[in-house]
Amino acid sequence: MLSALELLGLSSRETEILYWVIRGQDNQAIANRLDIHLSNVRKHLESIFRKLGVQSRTEAIAQALEKLGILNSVPLV
Repeated sequence: MLSALELLGLSSRETEILYWVIRGQDNQAIANRLDIHLSNVRKHLESIFRKLGVQSRTEAIAQALEKLGILNSVPLV
């Protein structure tokens, strides 16, 4: 999935952060995992939201999955 996320036009760090967001990690867990400051995670998320044209983590996940064709291939029931 990480390599597929790179197709969204995000930086490598933004791609890593979005990957962990999709995996359900909160900002602090992402900061700990990537050994970066919590404020850096927040700034990267702001950039991700701007690049994807969304306003929340949930929208970012949905937008990423849709752009990658994953959301459209999942049956609703």
